[in-house]
Amino acid sequence: MHIAALVRNENHVASISAMFPRVRIVRGSLDDRDILIEESSKAKIVMRAYHILCISPPKNQFLNQRLKANWFDVKEMATDHEEGLLSIIEGLRNKDERDYGYLIHTSDTSVLIDKDFALGEYDKKLYDDIADVDMIKERLSKRPGGSETMIMNAAAENTAERRTVRTAIICPSAVYGFGKGPISKRGGKLTALMKATLLYKSAFKVENGKNVWSVIDIDNLAEAYVRLVEKALRSVYVNEGQWDSEGYYVAETEELVSMAPKFAQWPAYYQVLG
Repeated sequence: MHIAALVRNENHVASISAMFPRVRIVRGSLDDRDILIEESSKAKIVMRAYHILCISPPKNQFLNQRLKANWFDVKEMATDHEEGLLSIIEGLRNKDERDYGYLIHTSDTSVLIDKDFALGEYDKKLYDDIADVDMIKERLSKRPGGSETMIMNAAAENTAERRTVRTAIICPSAVYGFGKGPISKRGGKLTALMKATLLYKSAFKVENGKNVWSVIDIDNLAEAYVRLVEKALRSVYVNEGQWDSEGYYVAETEELVSMAPKFAQWPAYYQVLG
C-alpha cells in the first residue's frame, strides 16, 4: 500500500517524514485545486481527517469572560472547505481505472446540536445514525455552509464514462486522549475545558449542569477510520448501504454528565496539561 499525506505547514515536513519514512509528502493545502485533483486521481481512498474546530462565544456572559481571558481567542471559523472537497471528488473521478474511488470525510457532532436549546439542560433527543439517517440528512441540508449533503449526494453524479465515487462521513463527538503522531499530542474540546479548569483552579458548569456530552477516545476514533478503509479496500464486497447517502457514522464511546465534579477529581491530569 502506498500512502501520500498532504502537509500544509513546511515546518512539519521533517517531523512527519522522520516518523513515517514510507509516506510520500505532498506540500499544499485545500486551496491548491490542481494538486488535489492530481493526487486524488492517483488514489483509491482519500481520507480527510482534519476538521476545524468552530469556537463561538457562549451566550452566558460570565462564562464567556472566564473562557476568553488568557485562554484562547474566541472566534468563529468555517468548518468546511467545499472547493477543496469538490476538487478531491473531481480527482477521484479522473482516474482511468473503472474501479471505485472513496472519500472518507470528517465532520463533527456540533452540526447536529440544537443551538436554541436551553444551556445546561438535558436534551432527550438521541441521534441514531441508522434509524434516524433521514432526519439527520434533513437537518444537514438546512445547515448553511455545510458540505455534508454535497458529499453524501456525490454518488448521484456518477456516470458510466468516469470512475465511480463513493463517500462516507465520520462524525466524531468530543475527542479526548493523547495523539501518537509527531505534531499534535493533545487537543479537542475536553482538553480545552480541562485547561480552563486548571487556569481558574476551579471546575465549573453551565447553568444547571444537566447537559450530557458525548465523547470518544482517540484510539477508538482511529479504529473507525481503519474499519472504513478496510471496507473500501475490499470494495468487491461493499454493502451499498454503508456509503453515499447512507454512509454517515456518528462516533461515540461514552457520555459525560455533571462534568464539573468529574474534572475536580483529576488533578494529576491537570498537571500533565499544564
